[in-house]
Amino acid sequence: MSYTEKKCPAKLGENTTIDSLIFERESHTLHYYYTLTGNADNMGVFSSVDIRKILLDEVKNSTSIKAYKDNGYNFAYTYLSGKDKGKVLFNATFTEKDYK
Repeated sequence: MSYTEKKCPAKLGENTTIDSLIFERESHTLHYYYTLTGNADNMGVFSSVDIRKILLDEVKNSTSIKAYKDNGYNFAYTYLSGKDKGKVLFNATFTEKDYK
């Protein structure tokens, strides 16, 4: 049973839900999919702060994904709108070059 089947969807905060975590074998990528609601479900949120830098710092500093980083995995993050189904609010992928 996959992480997604066991744990998702799961509320991570007032406005954030993790919908799935998928391993994309062909690109060696762990891909996290989130849905944002409420005040966070707004393109303006992403233009007011450097979300890419925040996520990259999280990848660099996270000990929970150390084994994946040691093996050169990529990490992708997709944030979707809760009110506009299918609308991507933000998308980022980090490779070993980014986090080493």
